[in-house]
Amino acid sequence: MGMGFQSISEYNAPPVFQTLVSGGQTSSGVFAFKLDESGSELTLGGLNSALYSGTPVYSKVTQQGYWQINFDSLKVGGSSVVGTTSAIVDSGTTLVIGSTAGVKAFYKKIPGSKDASSTVGAGFYTFPCSATIPSVSFTIGGKNLPMSASSVNFGPVSEGSSDCVGSIVADSSIGSQFWILGDAFMRNYYTIFDYDNSQVGFASLK
Repeated sequence: MGMGFQSISEYNAPPVFQTLVSGGQTSSGVFAFKLDESGSELTLGGLNSALYSGTPVYSKVTQQGYWQINFDSLKVGGSSVVGTTSAIVDSGTTLVIGSTAGVKAFYKKIPGSKDASSTVGAGFYTFPCSATIPSVSFTIGGKNLPMSASSVNFGPVSEGSSDCVGSIVADSSIGSQFWILGDAFMRNYYTIFDYDNSQVGFASLK
């Protein structure tokens, strides 16, 4: 389902949601995701207040195409390891994808982490499943948005393994242009895509 902007359409066709908005089929140009193993939800044409609490943090889209914003920093244990960077918020990407240098700096702060490019796959890192993960957060719109320890952990390398795979992965081609904040990040928040105001928002899940 096309939920980005028309400029990235191969045939320059309006994406599905944009077509619904222009045809007056939705009450507003907003859609939002709650991603959860026990029950995910896509809300079209507004927000479901039963799914989130507080005031969402918004960040303006910097380039229409994908839902591209800037994050101010990536912090581990309160220390910044990556500075201001472009990032695409994308529900179609399972993990968080970043630059080679940035992801390497991130895992230097994770106890027992190892480069697993030769075992798991290019750009992947592992760490002991028993490791205590320091606080991990992206600063967006001036607010620290934490990732839970479980969302940083993609699961064991294999059944019975004592090593787990990290959900933040390096990609030398994509990461040099922008990061991708995929499901591993989005599952921590009610994520709001606002066509009307060209912005992305994040709210605490109930």
